[in-house]
Amino acid sequence: MIQYASGNSSLRRVVKPHGGGSREGTMSTDIAKGKRADRGLHPYVLYLRERYPDYGKWAEQQGVPVVSGHHLEDCRTEPLQPWPAKGGQGILINLSDQAVDDAYLIEIEPGGSLQPERHLYEELMFVVSGSGSAAVWNDDGQRVQFEWQPGSLFGMPINAHHQLFNGNGQKPARLLGVTSAPLAINLFHNLDFVFNCSFAFDDRFDGRADYFGGEKTFRDEVLSGLWETNFVPDVRQMELRDQADRGKGQTIFLALAASTMKVHLARFPTGTYKKAHAHGPGAHIYVLDGEGYTLMWKPGGERQRFDWHEGSLISPPNGWYHQHFNTGDRAAHYLALHRPQVIYNKHGSNQIEYEDEDPAIRREYEAELARRGIALQMGARGTKEAKRAAGKSKASREERAGVHPYVTYLKNRHYSYQKFQEEEGIPVVKGYAVEDVSAVELKPWARMGGRGSFINLSEQEMDDAYVVEIEPGGNLEPQGNLFEEIVYVTRGRGATKIWQPGCDAIHFEWQQGSLFTIPLNARYQHFNGSGDEPATLLAVTSAPLMINLFHSRKFIFDCPYVFSDRFEGTYEELMRDPRFLAEVPGGLFEANFIPDVGRVAMNEWSERGFALKHVYIALAANVMKVHLAEFAVGTYKKAHMHGPGAHILILNGTGYSLMWKPGDQPQRFDWKPGSFISPPGGWYHQHFNTGPIPVFHLAFHRPQSIHSTTARDQLEYEDEDPAVRQLFEAELRRNGAESRMPPVMRQSA
Repeated sequence: MIQYASGNSSLRRVVKPHGGGSREGTMSTDIAKGKRADRGLHPYVLYLRERYPDYGKWAEQQGVPVVSGHHLEDCRTEPLQPWPAKGGQGILINLSDQAVDDAYLIEIEPGGSLQPERHLYEELMFVVSGSGSAAVWNDDGQRVQFEWQPGSLFGMPINAHHQLFNGNGQKPARLLGVTSAPLAINLFHNLDFVFNCSFAFDDRFDGRADYFGGEKTFRDEVLSGLWETNFVPDVRQMELRDQADRGKGQTIFLALAASTMKVHLARFPTGTYKKAHAHGPGAHIYVLDGEGYTLMWKPGGERQRFDWHEGSLISPPNGWYHQHFNTGDRAAHYLALHRPQVIYNKHGSNQIEYEDEDPAIRREYEAELARRGIALQMGARGTKEAKRAAGKSKASREERAGVHPYVTYLKNRHYSYQKFQEEEGIPVVKGYAVEDVSAVELKPWARMGGRGSFINLSEQEMDDAYVVEIEPGGNLEPQGNLFEEIVYVTRGRGATKIWQPGCDAIHFEWQQGSLFTIPLNARYQHFNGSGDEPATLLAVTSAPLMINLFHSRKFIFDCPYVFSDRFEGTYEELMRDPRFLAEVPGGLFEANFIPDVGRVAMNEWSERGFALKHVYIALAANVMKVHLAEFAVGTYKKAHMHGPGAHILILNGTGYSLMWKPGDQPQRFDWKPGSFISPPGGWYHQHFNTGPIPVFHLAFHRPQSIHSTTARDQLEYEDEDPAVRQLFEAELRRNGAESRMPPVMRQSA
C-alpha cells in the first residue's frame, strides 16, 4: 500500500566502466550517502543507472577498454584490443564524461570485415587509415555498396543494416566512429529495442543505388554554408569558406544521411588562434593536419592545456570554455563531430572576444611561437578596429539568439516537434508560467478526441505539457506513442484503459489528485466517469525530444515494438504496491499509479531549503523524473539552476518565484493553486511561500538520461543577494505573516 502521511579530471586514463545492477530493494552506498561519486551525477540518475540497463553497462559488456579524460593523443596509433561484438580490434572513447554521444576506434584486419549491425542511434564514420567498402541495406533487400579511403567521411542511416570491409589484403584499416549511443541507450534502457527494432526509416534511407554517390546540395542559410550529402570521399580536400566569427580562418558545415548530428570542418592560419567559447556537451574534434594546443577550463576554474597534432582527438566538457592555438608552420585543419542538435540548443555559444580574454593567454601563445621561430599573425588586442569588429561579431551572435542556425536548418528540412504542433491544430501556450492551468484556452483536438491545448513554456525542447478535457460521459480516442507521458488529474474522475497487443485491456479508475503514467508505447484510452461534469488531465511528455531526435511521425506513433520490460499487460503489474527507497536522498517511491498525491508521505530534506519535505516518484520505469515537495509557512527555498525541462504545478499555497539568467535581474512570477511554472535551462529559480498555509507542489522533469553529468548549481542562503530576503520579508509583512527563516551568517567583506 502507499505510505500515507500521519500528520504533520584532467588526466587521460583508460578504464573499464563499472556496471552491475541493484538487487531488489537495495541501492548502492553512493546513492544512500548522497554522494556524487559517479562523475557528479544526480542521485536520481544514479538510481536509474543502477536499476536499469544503461550505456555504462553496455560499454562494459563490449569487453574493450574505455578511454576517458578530455583528450586522446593519437587515434592513428592508439592500442586496440579484440572486440568480438564488432568483429575487429577496437576501443570505446568516452571523453569528458559525455552523456549524449561517444566515440570509438575500430580496426579491420587485412582482407577482413566487421560484423553486420543495425541500431537506433546515429553514427558518423571517418576513415583514419586504410581503404575498403561498406554495404548498407534494408529489410526489403535493397542493398547499396560504396568504397572509402583515408579521409572519407560518411553517415550510417539510422537503423539500416550495414557492414564494413577492408579492401586491402596487406594492411589493416582503421576508422573513427562518433555515435549517439549513450543518448539512445539511456533514453530507452532496452538493448533489444536499440539493436533489434525492425522499424525502417524510409525517409533517411530509400535504398537507391546512388545514395552514397557523393552528390551534395549546398545550403547557404547556415553561417558559412552547409553541404547536404551522405558521403565525402576526402574531407581534407573540401573547399572551405571564410568565416571570422570564431577568429581568422575558414569553415563549412555538413549534414550527413539526414542525421541530427552536426559536422563542421575548420582551418585557421599559422600564427593565429581561435576565440574562446563554451557550449553544450558532445563535441569531438579530430585534428586532420597541423599542430598546436587547446586550453580548456570550467568557468572560474584553472585553465588546462592539451597539445595536439594530426590524429589527436579532443572533447571539451559541457559548459567549459575551450580555445584552439596553432603553433605549427602551416594551417591547422580539424573535423568537428557534434551531438544530436535537437538538445542543448537554446543557449548558443558563450564566446570571449580577444579584447576581453585574460592577457596571459596571448602572452603564453606569443612565447610558444617565439620558441618555434614563428611570427604572430594576430591583430593588436583592444584597438578600436578590433572592438568595432567584435561588436559586429557580437551583434551577429545575438541575432542568432541562442538557437544555432544548424538547428533552424534541421527544423526547416525535417519533421519537427513544431510541425507536429501545427498539425495538431490546438492552441500553444507560451511564456514562463501559466497563472491557472484550468483556465487555458481549449479547442477541439481531432487526434485525441477531446478539447486541448499545448503548454510549451520557456521554449522547452526536452519535454512539454498539454491539457485535455473529456466531455461528461465521454472518452478520448485510443492512443499509443513512443514518448513518455505522466498524467495528473486536475479535475473530475474517470478511468483509463491500457493494453498491449495480444493482451486483454486493463482498467483503473482515477480522481482529482491522481498521478499515473502511460507505459512507453502501450495503447491507452481515457474515459470520463461523470455524466455531468467534464474531466481535465494535465500531461507532461518527452514528445519534443523524441520527435526532434527521430524526425519521423510514423516512428513515434506507429512503431510496433512492445516494451514488455516496462509493462507486460497485467493489472497486478500496473497496480502493484509502491516500494519506498529511503536510501535515495529525498526518498523515492517506485509506483505506476498514485490515487492521491496529497496523501503521499514525504521526507524532511534540508538540501534544497529550510523546513522542506520532499519525495521522488519513479513511474513505470520512466526516465522522466517526478517529485513532490512541501515548504512551510514563512519560508523559501534555495536558489538553484539546472538543465531544461522542469515543470512545477502548484497544488496548494500562494507565493512567488524568482527566475533569472546568470548576470541578469530576477523576474518575478506570482502563483496560486493551479499555477504552472517552467524555468529555462541554465536559469536560477527560487520559490517563496508568502501565504498562510504550507506550499505543496508537484514537479515533472525531462528525461534524466540527458543533462545528467552537470551538477546542479545552488546558492546557499548566506551566498544569495541580501535583497532576496529583504523582498521576502517585506512581502510577508504586507500579508500579515512572519518569517520563519533562520538568520543568515554572512562573511564580512
